[in-house]
Amino acid sequence: MSYSIFLLRFVDGEPVALDTDRLLRVTEPYVVPDGRDEGFSGLRAQDGGEADLYHVSGGEEGCGV
Repeated sequence: MSYSIFLLRFVDGEPVALDTDRLLRVTEPYVVPDGRDEGFSGLRAQDGGEADLYHVSGGEEGCGV
């Protein structure tokens, strides 16, 4: 079983572009070897759990995933 999680950023109640650079810095310790590609990171937690993280900035529209 799997499901998708969408990460959105809001400023003053309005959606804005995701700060992709900040997201990548925060998730860096969890990226598996060779697990980063354009718009994608393969992550592994300390307990061995794994996840695929898609991180595409929505630009002006503010929809970031």
